[in-house]
Amino acid sequence: MSLFAPKSLFQSTRPISASFRTALQVLTLGFAGAACAQGTVSLGGTLNDDVRTYSDFGVHRYGSKGEQSALAWMGRELAAAGFTVEKQALQMGRQLTLNEAHITLGGKTSEAFPHWWPPEQQMQLKLEAALKAPNESTGAFAWLRLPYERGAYLNAQHTQKILEVAAHKPLAILLTIDNPAGSIFTYNVNQEDAPWPVPVIVVPARLAAQLEAAQQSGEKMNIDMSMQYQRDVSSYNVIGRIDNGAARTVVVSTPVSSWFTSSCERGPGIALFLALARHVAKEKRATNFVFVGTVGHEIGHGGMESFIHAKAPAPDKVKAWLHLGASLACYGWTHDAATSQWRMRAEADPSLRVLLASESLQNQAVTAFKGVAATPLFAEKSGIGELRDVRAAGYVNYFGMAGLHRFFHTPDDRAELTGPELLEPLANAFTKMLDELTVN
Repeated sequence: MSLFAPKSLFQSTRPISASFRTALQVLTLGFAGAACAQGTVSLGGTLNDDVRTYSDFGVHRYGSKGEQSALAWMGRELAAAGFTVEKQALQMGRQLTLNEAHITLGGKTSEAFPHWWPPEQQMQLKLEAALKAPNESTGAFAWLRLPYERGAYLNAQHTQKILEVAAHKPLAILLTIDNPAGSIFTYNVNQEDAPWPVPVIVVPARLAAQLEAAQQSGEKMNIDMSMQYQRDVSSYNVIGRIDNGAARTVVVSTPVSSWFTSSCERGPGIALFLALARHVAKEKRATNFVFVGTVGHEIGHGGMESFIHAKAPAPDKVKAWLHLGASLACYGWTHDAATSQWRMRAEADPSLRVLLASESLQNQAVTAFKGVAATPLFAEKSGIGELRDVRAAGYVNYFGMAGLHRFFHTPDDRAELTGPELLEPLANAFTKMLDELTVN
């Protein structure tokens, strides 16, 4: 399922390669002069610095220390801008805490990651077995390879394929999900999803050739994993309000939690969220504002559901809802088939970024985002990510942006995958549209 269709405590320690780091440095140096020549957006603070601050908190999974630190920081920034800040406490029924996860094959140890939700009776795994074809995998490991579909959510087809392999009763399923980074890739899940019958362990897609060789040779491999379930896990949405005594309100939302550090998946949205908050707080407007950072995105959108249910203004009181989704300002990449090398581009990939708007606001969005490369998805096509919850709740005036990038939903997502030259045009566009909606 594509990301661009309505839905149906591990961090990689592998350093960025020298060639990757050099490419980033070259791009950054090249863009610095351009940014200075054009002038930076003065929205309070530096957008890129805010991305890095968010990144430095580490893994942002729901209920984690990194998520809690990010929420506290965002609350302080909203308060400093002049918002009245509150914490909307909530609980999600279950979450998984991962202590360690790796596989050893051919004498080499590689990172691994459990696909949520594992069998509750198998929280400590120390297994050794050969890798067999699924129909021969009883008492052994099975390997399932799923294609990359540019999606974010586990769907019925994925689940069916996993359950078909699990029916053969392997000790565990090694799952590779092909992705441009060749890394671990995992899907968002729901609280209602049943645990897998056997452990499903995601391993880097780049190991596919080694796994195929091991399956043919019968070579044994080892899996070591330690994790535990947490019940009724507490966290909170951070909410900032400015009451200008107006009849209607503008809501601005962005997710805070994520599978990994997710620096370019989440960082740009959060940086823009804070920049826009600082901007609208500078002067009194004929609109009230509610800014909300939501949690639980990766395990069922619990934060957004709780906010809409208990804290959001009613649909008829909302002038517009702006949602800042995933991967808003990440560098694009081009794959050179001749050399099998990936090359980072100086701009975002418009095929991986979508501009979203309700029918009522699509013309304004087109005007405000002129010059921002993105694929437009309007009206009934615009229910992407958490914006689908907003739309389903009856909010008819909304706009926003979402996307993905090469390192989306992988442990390799880093702050260096964005930069000021990508962030500032978005800040200008979102500011322009907010000003048109809220300034007399």
